[in-house]
Amino acid sequence: MTTTPGATITYSVPHEGAVKISLHDATGRLVRTLVDSAPGRGTHGLTWDGTDNQGRRVRAGICFAQASAGQDRVTRRVVLIR
Repeated sequence: MTTTPGATITYSVPHEGAVKISLHDATGRLVRTLVDSAPGRGTHGLTWDGTDNQGRRVRAGICFAQASAGQDRVTRRVVLIR
């Protein structure tokens, strides 16, 4: 059996405008930008494949997903298990 590591992220956009979702390591370094666009109002989903912006596999551990839209910002912990 082969498994593909990754995470499914669902997010809701209440207002029209730019949305940015990025992953950062424990030191705050940018690992991957997942969304940097204006996807429109509504619920959206994406799958992170466990790689960084250069396509390299990210080591197992804790990183932080940060989402921002306008003045709103939320951060959640993500645990990648390999």
